[in-house]
Amino acid sequence: IGSRESVIGKVINAEIQRYRKKKVFEVTIDDGSGRLTAKWFKGNYTYLRNTFKKGARAILTGEIREFLFGKDIIHPDFEILDEENDNHDNLLHFKKIVPIYSETEGLHQKYIRRIMMEVVENYSRYILSPIPEEICKSQHLADINYSMRNIHFPELDQDIEAFNSLRSVAHRRLVFDEFFLFELGMALKKKGYILEKGISFKKDGKLQERFYQILPFKLTDAQKRVIEEIKENMESDFPMNRLLQGDVGCGKTVVSMAAMVIACENGYQAAIMAPTEILAEQHYSNIKEWAGLLGLKVAILTGSTKTVERRNVREKIESGDVDIIIGTHALIQEGVEFKKLGFIVIDEQHRFGVVQRATLRGKGINPDVLVMTATPIPRSLAMTVYGDLDISVIDEMPPGKKP
Repeated sequence: IGSRESVIGKVINAEIQRYRKKKVFEVTIDDGSGRLTAKWFKGNYTYLRNTFKKGARAILTGEIREFLFGKDIIHPDFEILDEENDNHDNLLHFKKIVPIYSETEGLHQKYIRRIMMEVVENYSRYILSPIPEEICKSQHLADINYSMRNIHFPELDQDIEAFNSLRSVAHRRLVFDEFFLFELGMALKKKGYILEKGISFKKDGKLQERFYQILPFKLTDAQKRVIEEIKENMESDFPMNRLLQGDVGCGKTVVSMAAMVIACENGYQAAIMAPTEILAEQHYSNIKEWAGLLGLKVAILTGSTKTVERRNVREKIESGDVDIIIGTHALIQEGVEFKKLGFIVIDEQHRFGVVQRATLRGKGINPDVLVMTATPIPRSLAMTVYGDLDISVIDEMPPGKKP
């Protein structure tokens, strides 16, 4: 009583019972030691009546409860036994490790399992391995067909805990395939960037020297190192795609400004896209002051920008009358056209989707891209997930600031 059990018995009775105004379909089975009543308070009663024929043998699984003078089981999983599966070898839902799939309304476990069994049995053998055989052998990977069958319907001698923890031999093979293809995609993506013709910026101009002079503080060694890494990318003929990682307050904004100054001095526009209006306003406040001292024009464009002002900003962006544009998702909307976008900064990059970042990049001609994040990312994970990006880390805080 109170535990989940599986019971095999002969159907003694199967009919709809009425309790006041409520209809309940009840099936009583007898296993020779006693009787158990299965109850369904909802469902397709016609299907149930046609399934549970008197005299048929059925297996029920569910929580056993004590009810009045007997025992019952509510909405159990069930399977009808016939001569073909009477030895239990061909049961799909019982006497074996069974998969639990995510359900949607009207599509239940038993139906999904039947579909998946049909698919696995009839089509898994046609799956071809995308991984070279020598790699499979060196990594001791299971066969792809075996893995596809076993991850859905494990053999009886398998360790159920390995499957529940996603560490079975079958899981290991499929996980390896996913990572292998993901990294292959990252490598091809990075190769594509390298093959693209980018902008070769001239660095170390007078405007950049002026920028360092107007700063009321000295750059940290980490900031100087990262700026040199960015400048090296900008000088090359290939588009830059770099991830800049650093704690809040480490000085990522001033580093991005140094890069944007280079772009502007070379006659290109620069843009910063932030995930929120508050963050965009903060960038605008800092950058506007620096830009004013350098003779650069700055504009901001967000969702709350008024219609008349929005139109004016768009016209300035399109005519090239503004050098640095700061904004939110408004920057990637239709109608925002840049005259000569050459450098893009994306702040808190994880807050933007791939399509959004690509849309902004598409508004220029292979512009350099710098994505910034304050979220600590372990080096191994960064190399895996952001394999198409070069990585810079500001690992030093300015004097007087704490992470």
